[in-house]
Amino acid sequence: MIKLTQADIQRFWSFVDRKGLADCWLWQGGGPRNPYGNFSAGPRGLSKTYLAHRVSYQLAYGPTNLQVCHACDNPRCVNPLHLFAGTQSDNRQDCKRKNRTARGRQHGKVVLTEHEVRQIVDLDNKGHTSGEIARELRRKPTTIYNVIKGLSWSWLTGRQQVTPEMMK
Repeated sequence: MIKLTQADIQRFWSFVDRKGLADCWLWQGGGPRNPYGNFSAGPRGLSKTYLAHRVSYQLAYGPTNLQVCHACDNPRCVNPLHLFAGTQSDNRQDCKRKNRTARGRQHGKVVLTEHEVRQIVDLDNKGHTSGEIARELRRKPTTIYNVIKGLSWSWLTGRQQVTPEMMK
């Protein structure tokens, strides 16, 4: 729980621009290197720093032990109507629904190209083993296996990961 005095609350709202884009209330405090705003409260020398959107959420709805997520996808927004409490899984599902996940060449750890992924699927469909495909494309067998089993690139291949729950 974030403990704030009336002076802290007044100071918090002084950092908010309520004329932002798409009804977002933009946090004006915190450094430019942090995509999320920070707010420090408490006596000098003993102050604590909080994420601004968490402060806004608590002021509007009360404390939560869950993450505070942005429905508007704007990390500087502190409009309580744009915030919701949820788990990491809830946040990832929201991200997927909005097609905001980095995938393919946009992903920072990408190893394959879309062309190579299509080659892998084609070779798999022709009966080649993941080891054979790995040698031919000079890739790690686990990389090939992950494509074949739908653990990666499923958005491109249409192959869905089979989970134990699906087998029931």
